[in-house]
Amino acid sequence: MGDATKSGAYYPLNAYSVFDELGFSGNMPPNIRQIMFELAEIRNIIVHKAGRADKRFLEKCPWIKCKLYEPIIVIQKDMNRYISAAFWYLIELDQRWQEKFDKKQGSPSARKLQEEINASLSSTPPDEADSPTVATDSSGG
Repeated sequence: MGDATKSGAYYPLNAYSVFDELGFSGNMPPNIRQIMFELAEIRNIIVHKAGRADKRFLEKCPWIKCKLYEPIIVIQKDMNRYISAAFWYLIELDQRWQEKFDKKQGSPSARKLQEEINASLSSTPPDEADSPTVATDSSGG
């Protein structure tokens, strides 16, 4: 259900792994997939590693430039990317639900909104400036 990249990163949301299980398979734009993957990895770091990058995180998200055990701080710009990608994903789930169970076409206005979200996220490709902030830890640990 996933897709291994050259770096060894695993994108569990490739081809809508959740949608596949529900019979809603389809494609996901690569930028949305990467942002959703990054969000899941950031969440794991915050919840399980006290917000500090571990080896697994460094391997799975090589585009986020940080060192082992450095704190990762999610700023508003990051949150905006994560919320936009998650919103796109929710719209997609709703569209596929309507098509499968309500036997009607999804909403054209929702599709247009998805296109706008995707375009806004595509117009600013992730780079160091767009990746979660790596905090400077002056405490030495």
